Amino acid sequence: MKHTGFALALAAGTALWAGQAHAQELKLTTTFAGGNGQSGNAFDIRVGGSAITLRALELHLDGTSAQRLNFWFREGSVIGNLGSSVGWTRLDQAVLTGAGSGNPTPWDIADQVFDANTEYAILILSEGSGLDYTNSPSGVGTDAASDANLTIEHGFGVAYNTGDPDGFGGSTFQPRTWNGSIIYVLGGNLGSASDALTATAGTSARLIVIGADGVVRDAGQVSIAARNSQFILTRSEEGTGETNGVISTQGAPGLAGNVYAWAELTGFRSNDFGTGNGTLSGGGLQIGADVGVGPDMVAGLSLGHSQVKSSDAGTTNDGDYTYLQPYFSYRRGAWAGTASLIWGKGSFDQNAGAGTADVELAAVTFEGGYDNALGGNLTLTPTVGLIHGREDTDGTGGTLAGTSSDVTFTQVSLGARLTHATGQGTLFAGLHAEYLNNDTVSVLAQNLLANDGWTGRLELGGETALANGMQLSTSVEVSGLGGDMQTATGAVKIALRF
Repeated sequence: MKHTGFALALAAGTALWAGQAHAQELKLTTTFAGGNGQSGNAFDIRVGGSAITLRALELHLDGTSAQRLNFWFREGSVIGNLGSSVGWTRLDQAVLTGAGSGNPTPWDIADQVFDANTEYAILILSEGSGLDYTNSPSGVGTDAASDANLTIEHGFGVAYNTGDPDGFGGSTFQPRTWNGSIIYVLGGNLGSASDALTATAGTSARLIVIGADGVVRDAGQVSIAARNSQFILTRSEEGTGETNGVISTQGAPGLAGNVYAWAELTGFRSNDFGTGNGTLSGGGLQIGADVGVGPDMVAGLSLGHSQVKSSDAGTTNDGDYTYLQPYFSYRRGAWAGTASLIWGKGSFDQNAGAGTADVELAAVTFEGGYDNALGGNLTLTPTVGLIHGREDTDGTGGTLAGTSSDVTFTQVSLGARLTHATGQGTLFAGLHAEYLNNDTVSVLAQNLLANDGWTGRLELGGETALANGMQLSTSVEVSGLGGDMQTATGAVKIALRF
């Protein structure tokens, strides 16, 4: 199951913790009728023509006290295999507090792939005695519940054997029907080697583009403000409602002649990538500079480099991207906007060189807004933004040789930002609605990309001028609100005199 990541503003860069979305979850339930119970249940499941990934369980615990549960599995049948834990794998162990008789108790269990057209033995064993089940009218091995992808069979009630370190070898009772639900998604982990790389490269590319877009958007607008000898972007004058600039006496941070230069460390991390237990992380450096091309416009160029690493279900991917980003920013009166192009190349090694691939990234970004003076040094700025990109992967060697894939992503943003001017700088807060669409050919890789649809984004930040002509800006954003993927970002950017 997923968990929401969180990010903090760091002293010289950006950090991202992204909770990666997954395929639609399906649920197969036997019953919660109860009527009998013991320490555990043993039963078989049969997987259909497509592999599945176990994501969670619902159990029937008749009490409301805490008890320790163990989940064991093995390929084959429970029949003849309950005497010892030899040949079994303990997937997970947890202390759960029961929801009471007749109510499902959720278990956010570790993810596990069950292969297509395969039978597995399942043992759910409590170290107490409060696991409810139902006496079955049918024999062991007959179907208790099924859908198009999975079948749960009638099995055994099991007593916990205190004389065995794992509780195996206790008395059994048959036939018994496990009470509960198996929650799963179609597809086994990341699927093939190519699917694993597609998920990593496509997700990384999108996060890199979103981060780079925010970097040049802020840099371009601050550059224009610096050229006007101001570091405050609000256009409101207290008490008048007029859109006049607020002039700083602290000079133009980051501006040397006609060149405005800046540098920012970037990074991202996901602790629940892929199947939900994987990790995806990256970090790098982005630098840039721009020149004035008119009283209201600047044109600049940014160079970025990011290293990426993912690990999930035994598959690791290590890669890097180097990208160029020309950008253009405009501000005239209350109107402002920034547009950029991103083009980059990179390479990946999978499983320490077992497979290799080259990647290419191209994207276009835009954001515009209009300042409305509210008085009291407050300005409300409605904004609209667009990000569209494509990442292409071509296998060059090993397990990835001859493979190819691509991921296309589009994100539209509508919202508003409230800015407050102070004597030391500016503070801002924003709320935005965003629509995201991801698309790739592979069904398994598609399942690992963020689901399409609308979500919310909240942003907070500020900026101020430092001594020696330097300028500091910080921000924190939380996006994906209301959706199945949340991303938090934090940034600290420094404008420098080179």
